[in-house]
Amino acid sequence: MISKILRFVIAALAMAAAVWQFIEGNIGTGLLLVFLSGLAVLSYFKNEKLVMAFWFVRKEKLATAGKFLAMLKKPEESLIKRQLAYYYFLNGVVNSQVNLNEAEKFFKKAISTGLKMDHDVAMAKLQLAAAAMQKRQKGVAKKYLADVKKLDKSKAFREQVKMLQANLSRI
Repeated sequence: MISKILRFVIAALAMAAAVWQFIEGNIGTGLLLVFLSGLAVLSYFKNEKLVMAFWFVRKEKLATAGKFLAMLKKPEESLIKRQLAYYYFLNGVVNSQVNLNEAEKFFKKAISTGLKMDHDVAMAKLQLAAAAMQKRQKGVAKKYLADVKKLDKSKAFREQVKMLQANLSRI
């Protein structure tokens, strides 16, 4: 994987070459180099392995998504803060099918690192509520469910919250 600094160096060199091509009168080559420098900058903000992992999670191929996440070596060093939050979030989603305790750790890290979207935070807290219910921690589960209700503006998690609250009354 290309380091963050190297991505910006590539972008700067491509932009400098594009300016030189514009001065020389080669407009087509200059535009191509501007496009390439834009891709280098975009890859800084959107990690390709995380994008592929998101894709496979959406396709419900969690094993393949886990393989892409495993390709990221030293994610704390190679990812920016928002990418790191979604790395933890995706690891939580992948591990929620296998090991709920490990998934709980990843979801907590994702929330503390700073997920960008409210519905992603709501989903993480919904998973944490399910994990707390499994551990018979009724108060913690109620707190997470209340947070989910506040964050869920589109009411996408309404059915899951009702189901968990019904199960919570049995504990």
